[in-house]
Amino acid sequence: MKFNLKALMYFVLLVSLLGFLETGYHQVKASLAQKLLEDAWRESMLTGENIKPWSWADSWPAFKLQWLEKQHGKGKGNNQIVRSPIKGKTQSSSHSIRAEYLVLADSSGESLAFGPGLHTPNLFPGEMGNSIIAAHRDTHFKELQGMKLNDIIRIELKSGELRQFQVDKIKVVDADIEAPIVGIAERRLTLITCYPFDSNGEETSLRYLVSATMFRQNDKARNQSGFKKSLETGLPGEPILPNQEFFHPSQLAYRF
Repeated sequence: MKFNLKALMYFVLLVSLLGFLETGYHQVKASLAQKLLEDAWRESMLTGENIKPWSWADSWPAFKLQWLEKQHGKGKGNNQIVRSPIKGKTQSSSHSIRAEYLVLADSSGESLAFGPGLHTPNLFPGEMGNSIIAAHRDTHFKELQGMKLNDIIRIELKSGELRQFQVDKIKVVDADIEAPIVGIAERRLTLITCYPFDSNGEETSLRYLVSATMFRQNDKARNQSGFKKSLETGLPGEPILPNQEFFHPSQLAYRF
């Protein structure tokens, strides 16, 4: 009995050690992958080419996404100046970078293991239509639940060009009923992940979507009274019920 108890203790210690080593392995793997992605992105900006982070990768960093939120009072951090058009004029406000991601060129399972992926590979943010970016709710888009109306999403292309979007819709939809429409007559960006965020990996058909419209200094289409009101309210981005503004009955079940 004494021998069996001692063997059991060694077994428990061995299992604990293996679990610790596995956790450390995944952490090192994730850190190394991120470093390789950043190196590939820097090379892409220098050469203008699509650079794979490792030789057997199926995807590559397509662009950088930054989430900017407005600074209230004297805050520390990497402040940015964002200009929003209202009545043909520009107003400057100080924003700080809340999070940034390297977005991969597709949204395959392999790509989403390392970062957000472009779900519309033929439609980049800023082009005419609804560009969609997906990521997992328990990793890269875990912070999406903190995004608010009027926050800024900035896209940096490998050419160095910056494209800015302002969040104007935050919604929860059922992917078995609705899906984003891609072919719309505006320049829109939509971020999508599973919902709810705290469901411990359980399968769900609900999707959390944050959608933003592109703005430019002299874009008269953004100077309508509705947009002005959206800019001035500053209300938190509480999810609203699904509607048909830029969604249609789903033919695909999104599993992010």
